[in-house]
Amino acid sequence: MDTYPINNPVLKFAARPVDANSGGDMFGGWLMSQMDIAGAIATASITESRFCTGSVEKLRFIKPIMVHDYVEIHAKISEVKAHSVRVEMEVLHTNRANLGSWQQAATGVYVYVAISRLGKACKLELRAPS
Repeated sequence: MDTYPINNPVLKFAARPVDANSGGDMFGGWLMSQMDIAGAIATASITESRFCTGSVEKLRFIKPIMVHDYVEIHAKISEVKAHSVRVEMEVLHTNRANLGSWQQAATGVYVYVAISRLGKACKLELRAPS
């Protein structure tokens, strides 16, 4: 099993004013945390293991997300190794005036690492296919 077809929106939400700067743009760190949650959801769908974020690779902010924009985060598991899962993500956004016209806001690759109860890397236990 090399890849898993998780390419549907993993998270959908509206951007809120509390997570924006004074100009109405969403903070990059806020978006990174939303992507981390989406990647963790995708990872949890294939493993029984406890895991944590091991690294963030190739994170690219393409277009700002504004307050009240609708946001979708799509995730695809692109690689599964003995101790880790690699998740490629794409963030799309639109607003009320342009519903249906989704634009790419960011892309990134997150790696999640299986960990033991002691917090040390361990072998990844995959879920049985359903």
